[in-house]
Amino acid sequence: MIPNVRTVFYTCLLAGPLLLGGSPASAQAGLGPLDRTLDRTLGRPLPPIERRIRDDVEAVSEDAAEVAEELQDGIANAAPDAVLDDAVGTLSGAVQGVVGTAMGAFAADVDPFGNVIEANVLVVLVNDQQLAAVQAAGLNIVRSRPLHGLGLTLVTVQGSKSHNLADEALQLRRSVPGAAVDYNHLYRFQGHADETPKSSSATADALSNHRAAADDNEAKPADGALRIGMIDSAVEPGHRSLRDVHIVAEDFVTHDAARPTGHGTAVASIIAGNSAVQTQIFSASVFFQVPQHAPGASTESLIAALDWLASQEVHAINMSLAGPANDLLEVALRALSARDSFAVIAAVGNNGPSGEPMYPGAYPSVIGVTAVDREQKVFRYANRGEHVDFAALGVNVKVAGSDGGWRIESGTSMASPRIAVLAAEAFRDRGATGPQLVQLLADSATDLGQQGVDPVYGHGLVTRLPAVVSRAKTKPKD
Repeated sequence: MIPNVRTVFYTCLLAGPLLLGGSPASAQAGLGPLDRTLDRTLGRPLPPIERRIRDDVEAVSEDAAEVAEELQDGIANAAPDAVLDDAVGTLSGAVQGVVGTAMGAFAADVDPFGNVIEANVLVVLVNDQQLAAVQAAGLNIVRSRPLHGLGLTLVTVQGSKSHNLADEALQLRRSVPGAAVDYNHLYRFQGHADETPKSSSATADALSNHRAAADDNEAKPADGALRIGMIDSAVEPGHRSLRDVHIVAEDFVTHDAARPTGHGTAVASIIAGNSAVQTQIFSASVFFQVPQHAPGASTESLIAALDWLASQEVHAINMSLAGPANDLLEVALRALSARDSFAVIAAVGNNGPSGEPMYPGAYPSVIGVTAVDREQKVFRYANRGEHVDFAALGVNVKVAGSDGGWRIESGTSMASPRIAVLAAEAFRDRGATGPQLVQLLADSATDLGQQGVDPVYGHGLVTRLPAVVSRAKTKPKD
């Protein structure tokens, strides 16, 4: 019921000024005040969708401009009623697409391999030519998001309940050759945290406060600050471990659900604690509470977050999360890797020594990191395999808690941000490229386990960059 109420209000707000000869831009200006009015009227805060609507309404405005022209023509021809009905219908549909999908609850299902996905939903990554083919295919397109950093478009498609989703994915791949088509998989934290997410309404307030706190943070970045992106849960920026770090936060969750903050706050504190220079953290919030499941992050949220971080000129991106292979995620990461201007570092996962490879850490374009304790023993739940590149401290680590205190955490999630800091320093201070970065890290690695590169520790334990660069060749990830 509430999404419909909000949709009506937004429609009226956009259509009203147009009837009076105003511009779409003037209509958009009232979105923020209206959100606050609705919150007071309905008696409780609603999910934090204002920023997403502000972004998506740019596309709606193109329709609004056409509607305004139709309205003026219709009024001039003394036939406003029919034109008005059509105009409001056009705007209502557009705004419903923006608002309704942003507020929808996540319905979980599993793919043929047992991985958790969004029920009856496919995600597609396309170029402009492929986008035209998708639009012409008569599909039920739920969302379409331009990815300016990647130069692609992310399309979310609602499947037909009368058809098998796997068959629909296959048909879509055949209809649009070259397009990346896959399920909207869920990805999990790779740390052992005991955290109960807040309620949706409380989280809406919290995320709004997080952005305000980040904007008001006294630790403004200096020229040349280390710029590190992190794709994780939301971060509590008020923790004392982050007082000297400037945080820029954005939310990429597309569902009405509580947003946890503990894991992201812990990871941010590790980044802050391992950087010896002024650091700016770009925090992309992607995790939400999934009914009857642990918190998860969807494929479409990860893609959108990667695209945003690519445009922020970061030196490194940390992803302390893992899940199944996904065609869209692989394509996006490969495209970013080709730029050679920053590195993506990810946890290899906590699925056990015999567990299947987990992604994105297992992709060749990503540096996969395992965790060790202070005795240099590997974390007992860490994944193993040829995709393990390096090891870092990640067992019994003291990290910031979202309640303002501290806690002890273990997992590959706690190891990868340490390598992310070193990678950022290599790109910023040494002008490293991707292959050079791997060499720099390998030069400083302490060999553990079997001699040479092995599936448990990779090149070995890394705690710093080398003072002298070696010319030796490292073994590339297959």
